[in-house]
Amino acid sequence: MTDLQNLSRLKEKPFVTNCYMLENEMFDAEQSSYFDIQMSLELVCLYKNTKYNFKQMYFFVNQDQLLKRELFNWKEKYFVVENVTQIKLAKQNELITKWLCNNGIYHYRTF
Repeated sequence: MTDLQNLSRLKEKPFVTNCYMLENEMFDAEQSSYFDIQMSLELVCLYKNTKYNFKQMYFFVNQDQLLKRELFNWKEKYFVVENVTQIKLAKQNELITKWLCNNGIYHYRTF
């Protein structure tokens, strides 16, 4: 199964994301990701190195994973995440923030 097919399968369920790129910005003609990728049934994590030894992460995560208190088993460390939030979704934003903090990910919000 290609990276794009896996992402499409995750998107069939309710999910939240900080990634608003078009699919042709994320995947090549063979449907492989331009980013390093880590996947599970509940999460797709796309990331690339920044010039400051951090990895910029884009995530697609479903509601079940957000509600869990368990740590996700990351293959990499030192993720930095921009969390694009809508003020009217305060409850969901709080879940995302708790999930990121619980997993040791540095993040900042853009409203």
